[in-house]
Amino acid sequence: MKPTVSLLFFLLLSLSVLGRMQILNRSFELAAEPNTPYYFTLPLDWGYENYAGIRNGPFDANNINAHWFIPGPYEGDYYLLLSTAGFGPYQDGDISRSSVSQRLYLPAGTLIQGVYFFGTCDWRPYRDTGRIKLQPHNDPNDPNIPYLWHPILLAQCSVDDVGSYGSTGQWLKFSRIISPDEEGYYDLTLSIEDGIDRIVESYFAVDDLRICGPGVLPGDLCPDCIVDLRDLSLFSREWLEICPIDPNIPIDPNDPNVPIDPNDISIIDPNCLCIYADFTKDNKVDANDLDLFKDDWLQDNLNL
Repeated sequence: MKPTVSLLFFLLLSLSVLGRMQILNRSFELAAEPNTPYYFTLPLDWGYENYAGIRNGPFDANNINAHWFIPGPYEGDYYLLLSTAGFGPYQDGDISRSSVSQRLYLPAGTLIQGVYFFGTCDWRPYRDTGRIKLQPHNDPNDPNIPYLWHPILLAQCSVDDVGSYGSTGQWLKFSRIISPDEEGYYDLTLSIEDGIDRIVESYFAVDDLRICGPGVLPGDLCPDCIVDLRDLSLFSREWLEICPIDPNIPIDPNDPNVPIDPNDISIIDPNCLCIYADFTKDNKVDANDLDLFKDDWLQDNLNL
């Protein structure tokens, strides 16, 4: 087996051990099986709580005070719609929260993004709120995985933001790059929740979720979900650079108190970002990394 092939196999095996790094059914194009309740259709591959359904066209809240509508999917043929009280005639005053969730492993440097739409039939001060959040999923028995203390709020919108009976009016985008201290397991949770009362409903729609970057597709250094000239520019900038053993403790080679040894891989330029271009993790950016980069050329990870 060629070194490059065996290395690629090792990387794929490592990813499977760490956990899934891509969102399944990210644009909600697939319905759950078997048949779900007749008044809403659940999205495949997502855990759910209460009223979470996929829709394939415009949505009108059909409320005398709320003169807004969701224009339809942002991407593809379907989108997710969450409700605090059900859909149409199937109202349930006992429901105050609806959500879907999916577990992911997010490495440092990856980008998570998507779009959302919030609309309400409620009024101030009843602050119904839609949220997109990464909730840490920690395993205290695994010393190899950093313990995460805080959730990451990716997007939030409430009655306070849109006004009484209001909406965002259009799909809004969100994005977040995972920092090194945020790497780990999360439950990606999309939810809507009543504020104070349970009388009047609000709606939260989500579509076109993506995870991009070197943690998912190694050559996607930007990250923008495709390996192209922008990634090549970043890769070439780090060509033949030496990377640190510990990227959190760089040593400045310009410091006269540091003995310069060209074979010492802990001596690096603190402005060097080769830790991202060192796909083979052998502490240097060379032809082995170029081989992997070529394999990714013009590939995208939108449908992984």
